[in-house]
Amino acid sequence: MKPCSCRSSSSFPRYAAHSELLPAFLPRRHTTRDQILSDNARANNCLCSPSCEVIDDFSTFSEAHMIQAGCAVAQLARLPRSSLVDALETMKAGHPHSEYVEYISRRALHAQDPTLILPPIHQTLPSLFFGPPEGGRDPEHRLSWWREDPGIATHHFNWHIYYPYTEPPRDRQGELFAYMHQQMLARYDFERLALDMGRVTAYGPGYGWNSPLKEGCNIRIPGKSFRPANMPLAHLYRFGWCSVTLVDVLSRHKDMLFYSVARGILEGPEGNIPVSMDHLGNTVEANMGSANKKIYGNLHNQGHNIIASMNDPEGEYGIEKGPMISTATAPKDPVFYRWHKFIDAIFETFRYNQVPYEVEDLEMAGISLESVSLNCHGNKVGGDNALITFMKEQHYVTYPGNPEQPVTVTKEILDHVPFRYTIKVRNTGAEPALLVFRIFLASCVGLEGGSLEEVRNTFVEMDKFVDLVPPGILEVSRESTDSSVILPEEITVDDIKSGRVSEEGVRCGCGWPRNLLLPRGTPGGMKAKVFVIATDWMVDGVNPDEALPGSVSYCGKTNAPYPDKRDMGFPFDRAIEFGSVEEMERKVRNCVTATVTISQRKHPQQRPSSPKDPQEVENSFVLVK
Repeated sequence: MKPCSCRSSSSFPRYAAHSELLPAFLPRRHTTRDQILSDNARANNCLCSPSCEVIDDFSTFSEAHMIQAGCAVAQLARLPRSSLVDALETMKAGHPHSEYVEYISRRALHAQDPTLILPPIHQTLPSLFFGPPEGGRDPEHRLSWWREDPGIATHHFNWHIYYPYTEPPRDRQGELFAYMHQQMLARYDFERLALDMGRVTAYGPGYGWNSPLKEGCNIRIPGKSFRPANMPLAHLYRFGWCSVTLVDVLSRHKDMLFYSVARGILEGPEGNIPVSMDHLGNTVEANMGSANKKIYGNLHNQGHNIIASMNDPEGEYGIEKGPMISTATAPKDPVFYRWHKFIDAIFETFRYNQVPYEVEDLEMAGISLESVSLNCHGNKVGGDNALITFMKEQHYVTYPGNPEQPVTVTKEILDHVPFRYTIKVRNTGAEPALLVFRIFLASCVGLEGGSLEEVRNTFVEMDKFVDLVPPGILEVSRESTDSSVILPEEITVDDIKSGRVSEEGVRCGCGWPRNLLLPRGTPGGMKAKVFVIATDWMVDGVNPDEALPGSVSYCGKTNAPYPDKRDMGFPFDRAIEFGSVEEMERKVRNCVTATVTISQRKHPQQRPSSPKDPQEVENSFVLVK
C-alpha cells in the first residue's frame, strides 16, 4: 500500500470510478454469507483464514490487532478484484458496524490500487461518527461542536489507514506524524483562545500523569464508554493474559526519549542514530522505523490504550474502552489533545535544540513581498482582511443498514465564506522565478505578551502553492478552496452510484475538513495575523515540475516522496531568534504579514455586532452548543 494522495493523474484507471466496489461497504440486501461462499470459492478460502477472523474490540493502537489486520490485508489483496469485493461484502454483511472490517476493506482495496475511489467512511460506518450532542455543564462542552465535527474524525482515521505503523515507514512518515498532530493542536488552541479558554495543557508522564484527569468525556457512541471527571490512572493494566505496570513503563520510555533528544543521538540496536524529526517521529509513534523499541517502547500507542482503559484497567467488569481506543473517536475526547500536547513536548524539545534560522536561511535574492490581503467572495458587509464564519446545519446521508434506505443525519457545523489571497510580489531579477508561497495564520491573542519563539507553534498552515513570477511587480491570487491542507470536494456514495466521478475526482479521505479551514473567530471580530513567505521552488521542490496536489501538506503523495524538501512547518519548525513576526518581516524581504479580522455571524451576510452589544454575549454561548 502506498501513501495517500488526494488528486489523480490522467493515467489513473477509469475502473476506479465504477460502482462495483460499493458492495464491499454496502452489502446487498438479498445477499447472505452462504450465497457468497458457494458462488466464490477463492473468497471462501480467504475468509476461512485465521487472520480474517473479525476482532470485535479492534483498535489501531493495539500492535497485536494491527499485525493481524496486516496479515488479513495481505491475503485479501492477493485475490482477484471480484473475489476481493465478494469477501469484503461477506464480512460487512455479518459485521455491519465493525471498525475492523471497515479498516481492512479500505487497506486491502488500496493495496491493490491506491487510486480507487472509495465512499466516505462516515457514510458507510456512521456509528463511529455520529452520536447525540454532548451535553452537561462541563466548560469543555463549549468546544464539542469542533471536536465532534465528522471531518476531523474522518481525516484522523484515514491518515492512520494510509500510514500504518506496522509496515515499513513511508517517506518522512515520522516527521509527518509529528507535524500533522502538531497542526491539530494549533488549530484546537486557536478555537480555545477565541473562547478565552486558554491553550491546551499537556497530560502524560511527568505532565500531570499522577494526578486525577480533570476532563471527563461522554461522546454517546455505541461501543465507547464514558469517563467521569477527576479520574486517576490505575497502576496495573491488563493486556492479553497478564497485568503490567504500564504507567511506570511509559514513564521510563519518556525519560529515555528526552535523554536521547538532549544528547542528539538515538540508541539503535546496531549503533547510535543521529536524531532527526523523522527518526524521532518514527520512534515515538512507534512504527517499524523506530530506532529501538526495546529502549523507547511504544509510547504514543500505549498512551492511547491506557487512557481508553481507565474505567476498567484490568478488565474485571467487561466495560468497553473509551474514545481514545479508536482513531475515529479519539479526537472527540478532550484528553486526546492533552495527550498529544505531551507527545509534542518531545518533538518541541528537538525543535528548540536546532540551530535557529538566520536571515540568509530565509531570504531569497531578488524577491520581496510587498503586501498580502484577504477578501471574501460576494460579501457586501466585509472588506479587505475581513473574514466571515458561521454555524450551519449540515445534512449527512448515511448507510447504517439497508443500502436502499439511507438515513440522513443533521449536525450543526462551522463553515466560512470562501476568500481569496492577493499577494503583491516584486521580482527584481532578470528571469522569471518559480516561487512556493507558504501561508500561515495565528491568533493575535496567542501572539500577545511573548516572543515569537514562545508562540511559533500557534501558527496553523493555511496553504502552500507554487506560481511563476516574471520580472517586475505582480499580484498573485489564490483561492482558499484550493488550499493544500484541505480535503478536496467529497465524492459520495450517490456520486459513485451515478458515475458522477471524473479522473480529477480521485480521493483518499485524508485531509483537513474544508469547512474548518478557517477558525471560527468571535461575534465581535477576532484579530489574527496572516504570515506569507515565498522561497525558491527550484531549490525546495523534490520535483519542481509537479504541482502540489490537494491535502498534500498533511497527507503526502501517492508512491512518491513528500514534495517539499524543507522541514515541515518551515519557517516555524525550529527556534526563532526574531522578537516578533513584525521584526521578521522587516529583516526578511520575501515575507509579509497582515492583520485580519475573523467574525462569527449567524449567517454569511449578517453585519458585525458591536463588541459591547449584549447580543454578542448571548451568541457566544448559543452557537457553541
